[in-house]
Amino acid sequence: MKTTTHSKILRSKNNPLLLPLSCLSFTLALSCAPLLNAQVVLQDNFTYTTSNLEGHAPTVGSGIWTTEYTDECMISADGNQAVVSVAKGKLGESGKVRASYSFTPGSNTVYTLKVTFKVKTPIGAGKDVWFGIGFSNPENVDSDDPWMLIRFPRTDKENGTMEAIHETLVRFGRSNFPGADCSAPITASIKWNTATGEAQYYINDKLQKGCGGKTAPPTNERNIYFQAWQTGNILTVSNVTLTAEPVKDN
Repeated sequence: MKTTTHSKILRSKNNPLLLPLSCLSFTLALSCAPLLNAQVVLQDNFTYTTSNLEGHAPTVGSGIWTTEYTDECMISADGNQAVVSVAKGKLGESGKVRASYSFTPGSNTVYTLKVTFKVKTPIGAGKDVWFGIGFSNPENVDSDDPWMLIRFPRTDKENGTMEAIHETLVRFGRSNFPGADCSAPITASIKWNTATGEAQYYINDKLQKGCGGKTAPPTNERNIYFQAWQTGNILTVSNVTLTAEPVKDN
């Protein structure tokens, strides 16, 4: 594998707009509290244009993307999304590409990695392709970090599948999502508690029950990443966000 690193006034008691200003402010403060506690570590909407994501800074974040790929694979950005190309766009042919971003996790923190992507389906009988997101150590090997593998429907009658994974290929669990969901962008996310190692997996913000588990808590620098295998040119990514918030006391 080739690796590159470059690094808002009517009177009505039911109208919230008529509440005394102090009450309204208090209500707004309560509703916004969770957002105020979450720090955006990384966010990329790919509103720039580049032929190679390698070495490019995201929309928010102090680092840069690095990429790993086999020959004839690339991740570019067209001003709206990241465009993934594997094996010169030949669906099902061997090839893999990964984009990684490095960060240093804090203790007693819940990190949420959220990736929104679009895929052209069905992919066709006999094809085995997948999309992955997750955490890893900087070397991307021998890591107990949580990650997610998503396989897409081969036919109009099939569902997609999500496998919750840690280590190299150790499964926490597996779930299905309707193939019809692929007609719109899909958001996949992983919440990871650095105090306990607990990992939770979500598809379109819905917790995938029976798919969580505990990993070894991170002790040093980590990567977040998204990667594709044998996907040809059916995959685009419109957003990658990593947030951090303190572990809540029970």
